[in-house]
Amino acid sequence: MTFTDQASALRSFGYSQSEAAFVAMAALHSGHFLARQYRGHRGKGAARLCEKAVAFEHAKPSVYGYRTTIYHLFAKPLYQALGEEDNRHRRDTEPARLRGTNGF
Repeated sequence: MTFTDQASALRSFGYSQSEAAFVAMAALHSGHFLARQYRGHRGKGAARLCEKAVAFEHAKPSVYGYRTTIYHLFAKPLYQALGEEDNRHRRDTEPARLRGTNGF
């Protein structure tokens, strides 16, 4: 399955084309994203994507540091649509690993 196919599969959940491509990339890359990473925007577009992901129960927000919200894409149906049902990024991660402070 190509990346284009994977992103297209997420459109059935209600994401726009650009949202689906971003969610697919984030899910396959690390399973986490910040709102500001979506198309480099802050504001309504990024907020709308985050609200959708949480409302669809595809992501859960966690607040770290100085009010930084990190979204973890964990939903099995999301990863099934991507053809990655058992992807390791679905598992919870320690905050230190997200920040890169674990020595790697």
